[in-house]
Amino acid sequence: MVNHLTADPGPAPAPGNTHLPTPSAVLAKQKTAVPDNLAGGIVHDFNNLLTLINGYSEILLATLAPDDPARALAAEIHVAGIRASELSSQLAWLPVCGGDTAPATGHKPALASSPGAHTVLLAEDEDGVRRLARRALELHGYRVLEARDGREALTMSDQHPGPIDLLLTDALMPEMGGCELADHLVQTRKDIKILYTSGYTDHVLARQGDLPTGAGFLQKPYSPDTLVQKVHAILND
Repeated sequence: MVNHLTADPGPAPAPGNTHLPTPSAVLAKQKTAVPDNLAGGIVHDFNNLLTLINGYSEILLATLAPDDPARALAAEIHVAGIRASELSSQLAWLPVCGGDTAPATGHKPALASSPGAHTVLLAEDEDGVRRLARRALELHGYRVLEARDGREALTMSDQHPGPIDLLLTDALMPEMGGCELADHLVQTRKDIKILYTSGYTDHVLARQGDLPTGAGFLQKPYSPDTLVQKVHAILND
């Protein structure tokens, strides 16, 4: 037997009070919230996967010789990833915000003034995305402290004797999210700069209270070049 679940429409509006929603309006809002949340979760996971596909194909294009036969194959993968990124931006009423949709050119962006000049604390619960971000930053001279979640990042910060110039963190993580992590870090490292990333847009995160207003933000999927350029810009702001 199938159980038909119905949402509680809530209390009826008081007589003469036109500000309270009607039971039908409450039920309609609850019904639309389910597909919105589902679509948002799918887009979030899809954007994490696209970060890997676009990121590693860009690294291949940057490292393969112009006459290498594999370069054409890597270019096809990258173009397909970019098209998928554009499709992702159209799903579940979500604008492109900070993502990189330009094909890879193989050039290296302007980076830190000297290798090893800055230390980045990287907090990312998606293993593949974390490894890609670390690779991109280390290839351009940054020292990276790698953490799988907010609590591990706090422990690494406590154990690190030197300065930490930037926290690069996913906004939403198990155990401890990026905002809570940042709140703890600024108490002991007052000069640390913060860059949030997420498969959700900054509009969605801000509406849910998961992103401070005006915070540095990089939308997934991002490319290695875009990540390094954003980190460089924040550190030199």
